[in-house]
Amino acid sequence: LNILSLRGPLTSKLFNNNLNIPLSDPAIIICDLIKKPIKKYTWGIVPHVSERALPIIKEMQNNNKNSIIIDPVNSNPLEIAEVIASCEFIISSSLHGLIAADSLNVPSVWMKLSNGIIGGNWKFNDYFQSIKCSRTEPLIINNLSAKYWENHIQITDRKILESKISELLSIDLSQI
Repeated sequence: LNILSLRGPLTSKLFNNNLNIPLSDPAIIICDLIKKPIKKYTWGIVPHVSERALPIIKEMQNNNKNSIIIDPVNSNPLEIAEVIASCEFIISSSLHGLIAADSLNVPSVWMKLSNGIIGGNWKFNDYFQSIKCSRTEPLIINNLSAKYWENHIQITDRKILESKISELLSIDLSQI
């Protein structure tokens, strides 16, 4: 097994921090794989795959004009990324929805809709620590208004992201 990257420092600890490899989720390079479209939506709602059928998802969209539900089950991740890039803001319970938003420089809100995500916040905190983001807890959705969500928007430090993207793009894939 040749490990070229790990999501973050929590994963690295599982390997006793013995690997000298980049720490960031590889999905962060999505910004280099798509053309950024024009903004079409105010809010993109990205539920975790286990939460996509929850009634609150449709309620969130119905309560906020010009919003779109972005289904994480779409078979083409580049199409998902293009829709995320076409939003002014993202609210997501999907880690990769948040990672794509970070990569595409779309301000985002990490939300929690249920206790159905295996591992709880662990993978989120692993990723956030890798990019030196101060998020530690998701927004519990008990208010369907985007005005409320706006108080919880975070924008990740672009210099840190660019450094992580550069690190990942420099991996010699001939090692695979």
